[in-house]
Amino acid sequence: MEMIRKAQFECYQKFIQVPVHENTGSYCNRTWDGWLCWDDTPAGVTVIQNCPSYYQEFNDQEEAIKICDEKGHWFVHPESNRQWTNYTLCTNIKWYEKSVWNAYYIAITGLSLSLVSLLISLGIFFCFNYATALTHLAGIAQQQPLIITPPVRAPLIPASTYAVARSMYFNDYCWYRTDTLLDYIITGSIFTVLSVNLLILIRIIHVLIKKSKTRLLRKSIQYLKAVRATFILAPLLGIQILFASLEPRERTSKEIHLYILDVCIYFQGLLVATIFCFFNGEVQSVLRRHWKQYRIQFEHSFAHSDGLRSASFTVSSSFTDGQSFNFNHDCPSEHLNGKSFSEMENGPFKPEKLYG
Repeated sequence: MEMIRKAQFECYQKFIQVPVHENTGSYCNRTWDGWLCWDDTPAGVTVIQNCPSYYQEFNDQEEAIKICDEKGHWFVHPESNRQWTNYTLCTNIKWYEKSVWNAYYIAITGLSLSLVSLLISLGIFFCFNYATALTHLAGIAQQQPLIITPPVRAPLIPASTYAVARSMYFNDYCWYRTDTLLDYIITGSIFTVLSVNLLILIRIIHVLIKKSKTRLLRKSIQYLKAVRATFILAPLLGIQILFASLEPRERTSKEIHLYILDVCIYFQGLLVATIFCFFNGEVQSVLRRHWKQYRIQFEHSFAHSDGLRSASFTVSSSFTDGQSFNFNHDCPSEHLNGKSFSEMENGPFKPEKLYG
């Protein structure tokens, strides 16, 4: 911003020192469009300048174009109804385009992993009635100031205020990356909440260190507890988003800052699920206990079914051997155990006397 103000000051100084043209005919008046300084231009002439070098996202090797129409007026954009300079070629930056695509892939990967990990965590909590326990705790604590729930519609206040103010005072049909004080309506609200979260985190760490001192623990253990609390609570409170305001100007540093910020934002769900679910000792013990129970039940069921198959095979084998021994078709007699076949056919079938 300082370099832009300097360029603007130099432009106005030039306007004061250089006299107005005295030629006949229509001219477009000298002007400062917010990026570059444009001199008096004859009607019907297109002026070309190199893109400004003081804006990091512009390529100063490309050209900016401004058109003076036949009536001696600068070109007015039909949508914004304002004087417009064509800076589209200035954004032809290959390295920035590559960085944007890399950031896009990081965002897709981070959001996908965060969504999957959070769904798995919720599934674990619901399967083991953890969510039910939290709901029960919330019901018990309704009469006590233990749980504070912020209003869901709270973000609508700064968002609607910004939308109304922007449409009334700075409606340029481009609401992304513009330098206007109205942006502080959004960013100010965000950083206010994050600052409060940071104060809460500092207070929690202070209480932990104070309690550790009362228990006569070693300083190394005290610091370890403080670091552990910071590592656990920082992603939950979104403290890492505070680094978004520390955007550097140098190209390499800007790329590194972009990647770090994307990782912190888009992998936040994965980090929270990992800390509070996957690395949680209670969750791991419950999962191990249920896994052992499942293995015992599976082995018992497998052994029981294997025993049933073995017993069935033994009985069927014995019955088959008995049939081959007693009902021998090669028997030369027409009597079986002292009884003729005709007597067996005429009398009732009594299995207990068949072999006696």
